[in-house]
Amino acid sequence: MAKRHGIYGWCIYYYWFSGKKLLTKPLDILLEHKDIDIDFCLLWCNDNWTKIWVGDYDDILIKNDYSSEDPDKFIDDLSKFINDERYIRINGKPLVLVYLVYAIPDVRNVVRRWRERAKEIGIGEIAVFSMVRPHTIDVLGLQGCFDAEAEFCPLQYSVNSIQLENIHGSAVSGKLYYYEECQKNYIRVTDKSDHSAYMSCMCGWDNTPRYKQKSKIYNLGFSMRLFYDMVRYATEEAIANGKDYFFVFAWNEWAESAYLEPDKKFGYAMINTFSRALFALPFEP
Repeated sequence: MAKRHGIYGWCIYYYWFSGKKLLTKPLDILLEHKDIDIDFCLLWCNDNWTKIWVGDYDDILIKNDYSSEDPDKFIDDLSKFINDERYIRINGKPLVLVYLVYAIPDVRNVVRRWRERAKEIGIGEIAVFSMVRPHTIDVLGLQGCFDAEAEFCPLQYSVNSIQLENIHGSAVSGKLYYYEECQKNYIRVTDKSDHSAYMSCMCGWDNTPRYKQKSKIYNLGFSMRLFYDMVRYATEEAIANGKDYFFVFAWNEWAESAYLEPDKKFGYAMINTFSRALFALPFEP
């Protein structure tokens, strides 16, 4: 289904804690079945493992300790995925992405050691992307540490919100943001940048299933037309700036209501709209 709709590959979360791995079954299946014809790369989700799925971020179940042996162990663990012929490469280099770069102690040395270890075990050069904007890299003083930055999801560009309080007697409350405002601010910031980051677009966002009383909803005013425009912008921006890829959040993030997969609410409208925008077909047939 993904291939038929123009999706090149998946960027898959990799939950790794000093060698301990979680939720690896889908990746194990992917490696085992070479007939699954879709490319993939891994994003190290290096956040602490918490009860975030019920909105409890402070209850830490597994903590990332970042030991001195971790850089070598991490690349060693990734090697079986990187050596798969379907693994995504940028200019011939396997792509490794990092979620929270600011959480890693001495991150510059860690990335340096990753590169060295990859050469030592025969992988060769790797491309390491951070999931933050170039401005944040500058603020952190990490210029030159990463090969590029990739947008995770353009949520942070929506500033005005409506406070929700006990809607129609439900237990749900939180903040509601305008999807279109988020989209326009993202475009405004990108247009003023050096266009070095890899773009992103999002199907929507509503983490009420996880956070309930503390939810953030970026779907106010959402429409397929707005989603189409967002994908068109990301596509045109990538082409204009020589990028082979851009990111879509997400294929199956059901707990945050951001997914291309068909469902009972939208049917195939979301993924079909994405495809029409990607291939520059008109919004309406």
